[in-house]
Amino acid sequence: MGRFDVSQIQVDVAGTQKFVLDAHITTRTGKPSEVITASIPGLAIYLYDLAAVRAFASAWNMAQRFVPVGMPERARPVLESTETSVGLLLHVAGTPNRRRINGVAAGASPTGKPFVRVEVGLLTIHARDLTSIRTAAASWADVERMALRMWPETDAFDQAEAEARKAVARSGEAARRMPS
Repeated sequence: MGRFDVSQIQVDVAGTQKFVLDAHITTRTGKPSEVITASIPGLAIYLYDLAAVRAFASAWNMAQRFVPVGMPERARPVLESTETSVGLLLHVAGTPNRRRINGVAAGASPTGKPFVRVEVGLLTIHARDLTSIRTAAASWADVERMALRMWPETDAFDQAEAEARKAVARSGEAARRMPS
């Protein structure tokens, strides 16, 4: 089977969303790099850095605030599948260029049932119940904890330097350094 590019992937989920997580070294563009794989039935997301992980984790954390009225605690998936193998692979590095979250009321939904749309980069997920939203948010928090163990904070630096930068931002003047 060959490779093809798509402009958007849409997945509908309902019920418990527990990811299968894996961290390993892969060769990408001829160089070895660390990758985290988060898999749900039918989809594997390869995450290459902390920024990518945080984009998904923060989107799902925020999705909990966009639940429309009448959202059921548990719902049946729109398409039920007994398939457990991965059919789609999504590679994500850096901050995806698109991130949108919104709740869709029953009256505005094509199925007549409320859902929450979480769009991060090429992936759009329609969560059909509260359980899927809560468990996806918890699973992405697990992914973020794993990522923080693998990759250092990209914006972490000395606390004294951070305070000095804040002072410069407030006053517009650099602190005077003592001669060494």
